[in-house]
Amino acid sequence: MAQSNAGLAIKYFFGDFVGGVVLFPVWWYTRGLMQAGRWAVGAFSSANRTLGWSIWAKNLFVPMYGETEWSGRIISFGVRFTMLIVRGVGVLVWGVGALALFVFYLIAPPLAVIGILYNAVGSIAS
Repeated sequence: MAQSNAGLAIKYFFGDFVGGVVLFPVWWYTRGLMQAGRWAVGAFSSANRTLGWSIWAKNLFVPMYGETEWSGRIISFGVRFTMLIVRGVGVLVWGVGALALFVFYLIAPPLAVIGILYNAVGSIAS
């Protein structure tokens, strides 16, 4: 049996549009949260790869330029230790930024709803 165009329009409106609006918070805090978490972890590991922190840590006690004297070893250790600290701060800042964006992802929808309700009540009251 064929349906009318109006019946199909109502069906698709309630099925797709309203269903999407109702299911959006469910997606946001399930599948979307998993994607955001993977992104945050990936951003942290990307910072480690980009800044090479783990490579500098692995080679901390290896003398630079094959220098075998004690003075060369001490200078190599000092330079690498300093670079390890500087790059560690960079990885930490990058990781804190990724964590801040992840936390913002968590609290953005409730803050949006609170803002909408606050402005709606304010415009009704005045």
